[in-house]
Amino acid sequence: MISFQSIDALAFSIAVGKLIHHLQNERDLSMLYLSALGPETKSFLLQEYAITDQFIENLRMWPGNLDRYDREEFRSKRQMITHLGRHRQSLDGSTIDEEHIFYSSIIDIVVHWGYKTINESKFATIWKSLVAFQKITVAKENIGVERAFGTMFFARGGFETHTQYEIYNINRFGFIENYESARLYSPYVDYLESHELLTFGFNVSAIIKQFRYEIMAFGEEDRDPRKADLQRARWHYDNVTKYLDTLLDLQRTLGQICMTNLTSLLEKSKTGVIINSCLLVVVLLLCSFVIFSIENLTSSIQRYAGILVDRTKELSVEKKRTDSLLYQMIPKPVAKKLKRNNSINAEYFNSVTVFFSDIEGFSRISLSLPPLRLVELLNTLYGSIDSLVDQRNLYKVETINDSYMIVSGSECPVLFWMVSVSIYKSDNIKSHRSK
Repeated sequence: MISFQSIDALAFSIAVGKLIHHLQNERDLSMLYLSALGPETKSFLLQEYAITDQFIENLRMWPGNLDRYDREEFRSKRQMITHLGRHRQSLDGSTIDEEHIFYSSIIDIVVHWGYKTINESKFATIWKSLVAFQKITVAKENIGVERAFGTMFFARGGFETHTQYEIYNINRFGFIENYESARLYSPYVDYLESHELLTFGFNVSAIIKQFRYEIMAFGEEDRDPRKADLQRARWHYDNVTKYLDTLLDLQRTLGQICMTNLTSLLEKSKTGVIINSCLLVVVLLLCSFVIFSIENLTSSIQRYAGILVDRTKELSVEKKRTDSLLYQMIPKPVAKKLKRNNSINAEYFNSVTVFFSDIEGFSRISLSLPPLRLVELLNTLYGSIDSLVDQRNLYKVETINDSYMIVSGSECPVLFWMVSVSIYKSDNIKSHRSK
């Protein structure tokens, strides 16, 4: 995901490219100073020292932990400036090869910083432009080395060693390879020849081709001071510098394109985040409303369920009361048929026993007892008889005053109800006497 850290990383990579440019200028001027052009380049070299130091001071960050050897001079900006200052003081006692090795070792680490920063930031969406930017950065370093050794070749009448010639060729062809690779990744990297670079009215590309041809043709020969040509050395330096400046502008253009694209992606990402955040807030609000509604609905369901349970219990009690009252009025089989809405047809029974009883002298007893005592007497007597009826599976038809009517045989076998009524009579007499 694109973030402000990604933009900072890209800005640092662009700054690293500019730092490399200043270090290249300082290296090349130092090498020229040690050649026959020395006195004339001293003032330019001192100016470049100040520019390089100021640029290092102005860097927003310094990733000192990226030096794989963990050298002290790379740990901070101040240590790097001090390291450069000590080397500059010993310039008069140095050699061209020592200057090349010193500055190139620093430039290699700085190039690595640029690569590392971009790779860690994972610019997946603009990777092609960034690859082109990196290739141009390396190509600038290649042509910078080519400028230094090519100018020295003309200023001193040849290379001092075969190694210098090899370094020149490696960087010459390295520049061509990296530049052509950059063209494959970005349409903004065009042939340098198409820019029609001119120095004092002459085409730079044609002049550099001629210089390269001369160096390739005579570079392996021993150095001959008589062939030294300071005018051609200056001419070579100025033309390649024109190339380098053009590459620096191209590098800045690529960096600006990457920055613009990255900023646009960041704005789109921010817009997407805002939209997604709004949608998330809406979803959270809807979820809260749904949860609140579900909780209320659940509470209502639970409340109504409790009420329903209570009503069901009350209904069950009332049903039992109704059934009890109904069973007292009519036989249970008839009552069950009525509850099922079945029709009730008259039935025929072969043998039925009907029992009537009353209390002897009830009229006299009722006159001698208070009403409440009389009711208590009847309730006790008929309560005992009801208990016996239930035990013997008889059916009580009704009670009127002291009369009690029982039927048997309409619901059970004849032998059973005959025995039941007989036993009932005996139990009834015993109960009555005990009372």
